[in-house]
Amino acid sequence: MNEKDAQFIEQFLNNELNETEVKTFNFRLKNDVDFAKEFNLYKEVNDTLSKRFSDKDRENELKETLTILGEKYVKPNKNNSDAKPKIFFLQRYNKFLVAASLVIFATLLWFNDSKPNFSDYANYPNLELTTRSTTANNHIKKAENSFNNKDYEAAQKELEILLKTDRTKVELQLYLAICLMEQNHFNKADKLLKKISNGNSVYKDKAIWYLALSKLKQERYKKCKEYLKKIPKDSSEYADAQDLLSRL
Repeated sequence: MNEKDAQFIEQFLNNELNETEVKTFNFRLKNDVDFAKEFNLYKEVNDTLSKRFSDKDRENELKETLTILGEKYVKPNKNNSDAKPKIFFLQRYNKFLVAASLVIFATLLWFNDSKPNFSDYANYPNLELTTRSTTANNHIKKAENSFNNKDYEAAQKELEILLKTDRTKVELQLYLAICLMEQNHFNKADKLLKKISNGNSVYKDKAIWYLALSKLKQERYKKCKEYLKKIPKDSSEYADAQDLLSRL
């Protein structure tokens, strides 16, 4: 594919062509077999990358990798016009096929080297509170429904109301910390989790695990590892902690 065709396809995919140019494009698509093949391949690669990346920084990171690979393997040596490419003989292969191969290769490299995602491990047990008084029933139900439906802002408000009448209930503190962490209120969340992790309740190990997840979400991987290593072998969180450690 020549540079002009590549630009033509890119403009079509970005809806940058006028009505006349669109007609020309569609005519070539129907009557030029090679152009149609190149368009389908280009579109497939473009769609794949669009689905893979929702974060602009990650997309830019991949683009930098592709640029390096392209300069190394596709561009000719300006100082030696007779020099052969290190890997591909471009006179035998369509240049766009080579570019597509580099995209696939770089994507595989990028994903294999990427860190684990917070969402892979942010799986919480449902909130199931025990009713202590008739006056608290309404707030308990709202807290349960909101948290279990992942409406962490609403759940936070209800849990804070419940904690005003029972500040010592560790379970409420733990789930409030989760709500705060999910909303990126890390300082408040960590303060609660550290308090629980330093206590002797049944939620001690869970608090350490969530502290690790908090650091993972903030991409503070070194600190995340430190917390993961504190989780004892007899803890129900130990297997997940070891799995996450192996991926960091």
